[in-house]
Amino acid sequence: MKSLLLSLATLFAISAWGADAQQKPAPPCMGASMDKGCYTELRDSSGRLFRDDDPFLFCDDGMKERPRAWNPVSPAQGIWAPTPGYCPYPLQTCPYPLTMLKGWSQREIDGVYLFMRVCPAAGGTGKWEGNGRPENTPHSH
Repeated sequence: MKSLLLSLATLFAISAWGADAQQKPAPPCMGASMDKGCYTELRDSSGRLFRDDDPFLFCDDGMKERPRAWNPVSPAQGIWAPTPGYCPYPLQTCPYPLTMLKGWSQREIDGVYLFMRVCPAAGGTGKWEGNGRPENTPHSH
């Protein structure tokens, strides 16, 4: 009887935990505890780093490449805005009737999705307190 009650209690606990886990969205950093922080490398699909893997600069200023298809608006919320003249959607070819707009490169598409996933997990960027401009410290990146 005691083992039956223990088994039922264990099953109930597991099923309750499973139902709770299914209702929560997965954190941006797979398997990492968000309250302790997490780390995601800032790489595009070809393996190249964005901003020398500097999340402060990437979230605050976006991609280094100019011109670029998107710009950060509110990193803590993952909000960005398309650059005028570019497709408003992260697509290599803009759909009709917007076909006259410039499509995005794969690197720009990778960058904006990384921005939307990583930057909100940081909870916001602080104020730059270093010497010089952040994109030039310790070197241009």
